[in-house]
Amino acid sequence: MNALQAKISADPQAAAQQSQLDRDIASLKTQYDELFQDREQVRLRSSVQTDTDAVKFSVIDPPTQPRAPTAPNRPLLLLGVLVVGIGAGVGVAFALSRLRTSFATAARLEKVSGMPVLGAISEVVTDTVRSGRRQRLKLFAGGAGALLAAFVLLLGLEFAQRGLVA
Repeated sequence: MNALQAKISADPQAAAQQSQLDRDIASLKTQYDELFQDREQVRLRSSVQTDTDAVKFSVIDPPTQPRAPTAPNRPLLLLGVLVVGIGAGVGVAFALSRLRTSFATAARLEKVSGMPVLGAISEVVTDTVRSGRRQRLKLFAGGAGALLAAFVLLLGLEFAQRGLVA
């Protein structure tokens, strides 16, 4: 080692050449590392691109507008809503009739309560009560008619939109 050191110190030109070679090697090593990293990145990009290129979509039939609606059968749906609405109304009326605590006959009251009934007051139907009942019946008939008219109108609109009406 000492002999080499002595030769280097004795020949300054060889020492300068050695240091130049060391710098060149370091520079080339840095460039090599950068090129190696760039190559790896390019390889990764190309592998990702080939992986994504493996999944390709091809249009077999061009898109078209459907001739029939994709919605549910609306006339049937309207009829179902009408039936469910009427059923709900009947159910609410039945529940309200069960909640009211009135009895049509004295025998029914006696049967439910289990006690003897000493007397009963019958219903007195006056002209005012009759006119009130008639008014409520007219309102009920009008509401039922309006419901039926709305159903027929909605059905007519549906068929008109479909173009099935002549």
